[in-house]
Amino acid sequence: MDATAVIETNLILIDGIAGTGKTILARRLHRLVDNEHGNAIVYHEFDTPHPIHEWDVDDAQTWQRKTITNWSALTRTLLRTQSVGIVESSLFQGTVGELLERDNNEDVILEYALQIPSLIQATSPILIYLVPDNIRSHIERTYGQRPGRWQTKIDHFIQQTAFGLARGLAGLEGYLTFLGTLKRLSDHLFEAYEMKKLRVNVSHGNWDDHDSLITDFLEIVRKEPH
Repeated sequence: MDATAVIETNLILIDGIAGTGKTILARRLHRLVDNEHGNAIVYHEFDTPHPIHEWDVDDAQTWQRKTITNWSALTRTLLRTQSVGIVESSLFQGTVGELLERDNNEDVILEYALQIPSLIQATSPILIYLVPDNIRSHIERTYGQRPGRWQTKIDHFIQQTAFGLARGLAGLEGYLTFLGTLKRLSDHLFEAYEMKKLRVNVSHGNWDDHDSLITDFLEIVRKEPH
């Protein structure tokens, strides 16, 4: 991605399950937009503070209320400053996934998530959804790419959640069960959301292929050198 960027949006949302390349893409888009205009702000999933996430709020209703307020506040900030916010893992993984970890009812999760597009509509949001063909193959491949601490974290993740405890889930198999549910909800929301959106199959091709696809989708203007 070395073209100069003219993007008609104030908000780019990048989402998908773990290991799909969200952070890589967020950094590339940030560099591309900011080099040209100097007005891009990237928000990674675990940034502290974060404009959306409320990791320390235990009560689910309070959490939903605060994050809804945060989406509205982020929209106002981006429009006021005429910035392009590049937000990683906040539409699906950090919100739908967070509520799922807490074992909220799926209808409650969907009702919450379906409110978000109207809150960010003024930014002309763009959603890029990174999706593997097969979750098991994807996670097993990611294990090979990220050995050590990442694998240990994943292996112990699900039994520490209300979702896992309620179902007696543990280890990789339990995590795959969780990811299957998260992906199903995310797929549903992706289809339901009325915004400019792109689904990228990350099981095929390489990042050069993905870069070209995403650049074309974003209608990035390639300026001729002087």
